[in-house]
Amino acid sequence: GSESTNSLTLASRAEADGEATAVYRNPHGHTLTLHKKTLANAAEYHTVFENTSEKPAVLEMLSSFAFAEVRCDKIHRLQSFWSLVSQASFSDAHETAAVPIIAANLHRAIRPSMSQIWAVLRETDSLDRIYYTIAATFLGRMCLSGDISALSEAQWDAVSRGIAFYNKAKDLIKHGFTERFGTNVESYNAPVGFQGVLRKNGNRALLVVHTFAQPCTPSLEVLERYTVAEEYGANLTAEFQAKAFLLVKK
Repeated sequence: GSESTNSLTLASRAEADGEATAVYRNPHGHTLTLHKKTLANAAEYHTVFENTSEKPAVLEMLSSFAFAEVRCDKIHRLQSFWSLVSQASFSDAHETAAVPIIAANLHRAIRPSMSQIWAVLRETDSLDRIYYTIAATFLGRMCLSGDISALSEAQWDAVSRGIAFYNKAKDLIKHGFTERFGTNVESYNAPVGFQGVLRKNGNRALLVVHTFAQPCTPSLEVLERYTVAEEYGANLTAEFQAKAFLLVKK
């Protein structure tokens, strides 16, 4: 909102002959220029962000956004602003069993380091559920939400170990190539089987495995090619569990 000192507020606006330019600024040396050019029934957008401060800026694109005083029609955010921002939420499906499926899908469209995967934690969550939720964030940029302050000591231990694991894996999340395997997805609301996502770079790799409804025994022949350096999660012997592995090629 305009009351925040970090918020970009409209500084100037001009419009003529089907083109509109709006300049937004804040007190910290950040300037965003939005240019819109209308061609028949289509609109072309061009954005420039300038940071004149000494501190780096991290830009997040929200699922719903608008620019005051600029008549933006229907903007497809995947096409318009990804080159400008540092990160954006991967989906609004934050508490469903499909979170790891959607997160893996987006590896085709978005660099994982830009894809915010929300771990919504509840005080009623079992440890298996926490592992399932936290492991999904290894498919992108980890974000925590939910009943954080109400978690038990055992629950928070599972979360903190997940954060430590993520910090060891984040270079593979940022720089790597993705291979996906597992059961064909026929339902997002009631997934069956398992999903494996291998993120590899050089002789190191990150493997993230989620099980869904039965039959869900994962096939992990990929581990034959690697030595397990570290692991996090459940034992993958039941439904809706997750486990992640940091691997080194043999």
